[in-house]
Amino acid sequence: QTSIFKNFRPEKAAKFLTFIDPDEAVDVLLTLSEKKRTEIIGFLDEETKSKVLHLLELSKNPIGGLITTDIMVVDSEDSVRQTIDRIRKETVNFSSLDYIYVTNKLKELVGVFSLHELLMQDLDAPVYKFMTQNVIIVHFTSPKEIVMKKMLKYKLYALPVINEKKNIEGLITLDDLDLYNRL
Repeated sequence: QTSIFKNFRPEKAAKFLTFIDPDEAVDVLLTLSEKKRTEIIGFLDEETKSKVLHLLELSKNPIGGLITTDIMVVDSEDSVRQTIDRIRKETVNFSSLDYIYVTNKLKELVGVFSLHELLMQDLDAPVYKFMTQNVIIVHFTSPKEIVMKKMLKYKLYALPVINEKKNIEGLITLDDLDLYNRL
């Protein structure tokens, strides 16, 4: 989404943003330069603009301090056998492992799968054959409220946190957010 919006004229980007959830719109806007973001917001209708500006204000509370780096990342060409071997070696000290994330040659996040999905595959199958490609992600600048909404909306326990280059930096879990909300 982000790369598409970077190439749109501000008025066209604004029109498209009105068709997506405000939480998703803010996530996209946060990946753009402040100048481009301001231009696009100027073309939004008043109702959408109000929601977006409110959510952008919330984004000033980054989640960076809440993430964990106990994540398993594999290459899209890795086989099920290679992945299982790596899990056995590299996750000994993890408190849990719910999802395995998949990256391409540029280390960009391109997919995800669960342990159950992994175990149901042929040992020689490459992970790109069964991974889910539409990964629900958050950014360091995503407001905690948006992260929580995404988790609840998509019924996910954890979400990957990516940087501006689409590289996975860590993971934020529902427990991390719940602990924060109790403090």
